[in-house]
Amino acid sequence: MNVSGVRPIEKKRLAPLAVVLLVSFVIPANFQIGTLYLTPSRIVILCVFPFLFIKLFSGAYGRIIINDILLLVFILWMLTAMLINNPDLAIVFVGLQTLSIYGGYMVARATIRSADDFRAFVRFFGVIVIFFLPFAFYESITSQFIIPKIISAIPGISSISDVNYERRLGLDRAQVVFSHPIHFGFYCSMLVGLYYVCLSGVTTNAKRLVVVMVCLTNCVLSVSSGPLLSALIQIGLIAYGKITYSIEKQWKLLMGGLAALYIALEIYSTYPALYEISKRLALNSATAQNRYLIFEYGSIQVGKTPWFGVGLNDWERPFWMKESIDNQWMLVAVQFGLPAFILLLCVFLNSLIRAGGGKFKRGSDLYNIRLGWNIVLISIMLTLATVALFGEVISMTFFVLGAGAFLFYAREDDAVTSAPVANPPKRRVILGDGDFEDEDDGASQSGSSTAAARGGPSLTGGRTLLR
Repeated sequence: MNVSGVRPIEKKRLAPLAVVLLVSFVIPANFQIGTLYLTPSRIVILCVFPFLFIKLFSGAYGRIIINDILLLVFILWMLTAMLINNPDLAIVFVGLQTLSIYGGYMVARATIRSADDFRAFVRFFGVIVIFFLPFAFYESITSQFIIPKIISAIPGISSISDVNYERRLGLDRAQVVFSHPIHFGFYCSMLVGLYYVCLSGVTTNAKRLVVVMVCLTNCVLSVSSGPLLSALIQIGLIAYGKITYSIEKQWKLLMGGLAALYIALEIYSTYPALYEISKRLALNSATAQNRYLIFEYGSIQVGKTPWFGVGLNDWERPFWMKESIDNQWMLVAVQFGLPAFILLLCVFLNSLIRAGGGKFKRGSDLYNIRLGWNIVLISIMLTLATVALFGEVISMTFFVLGAGAFLFYAREDDAVTSAPVANPPKRRVILGDGDFEDEDDGASQSGSSTAAARGGPSLTGGRTLLR
């Protein structure tokens, strides 16, 4: 008898190309060839990009989905805006952005095409984040890099620089292998929902909780409010999912409630509600004030150049404001215009609304993967309002986005999914214990037996979410 609540499954290995790319994301090395600024991940993507592009649009990686088109149009609009504003820099700049954005997305589309592939990616991602923990501790206490120093000792290779911000909470802000502490925290925060929810029923609760704690610790060591808030949002959504599991339209109810609350705050607050919230949650209230000013003056600039933005040219703001725009959504709108912003937003919204919507049985593997992926996408969308992405972390973001694209065309076999219980037993809520799974062990075991008889993996889990 299986008393652990974890189904014994054969762990599939992650595709070699995905392994190579994910490792290359966390090698903080760079060098220049002419005007090209290259990193290990860009070299990997450059080598496979033409092949992957042809295979993707020939349908070799599943049917073409609207996100494939939207992201491509986003790249083309970016190119148009750059040709108008900075024609001398357009080809090189957009070429590198294409490798980072579309390249990361395509590798995920090519290598992650099933639930087993997705779980293999999440496990490998978890190994990397756990590996970072001792380096983050050391850096936070001593203010000394380890990995970048080793890399920079190689002749002809340079590495990241210490941003050298003042300490917060008595800690140096850990970067580990990223250009900025907030990027390190953001990278680790993306694993929270993926590991806890997507591996539900196939990995023990204890292991999933330990990995989540590692993610939170890394976020704390980055001493950045954005990533920490992102991780806490995911934990809040997971807890809500457990508490309201018996409510059929639990997520629509949540979205409606949050929308009503935000509107109420917007009406009764002197400043925009998002600013009031961020000011109270930020580790440094001055950063929240700065982001409000970015939103205010960035919006004015977008109003003046709504179609193609300003490109890489300077944008209008008071002389005492910094040039940087710590808001990815606003940065896209300012540089490339509102159409670019809308295209990028539609990619995320389309993923949340249409990927597997209504097709998956509650508690099945595909349902759990979709739920965990959506939780992470929501946190990404919110975090992008507090950070500008560049370097390897932008590629990783679009890799995560592409990793769930198989859900658009994935299907479950009703014969191997637990039948719904007509009169489900009453459940007691146990937060931190239990899985996003179907109603009873007997049905799950029956589903597993049916799948085994067919020569395929079971799509159902062993334990209930709330019991």
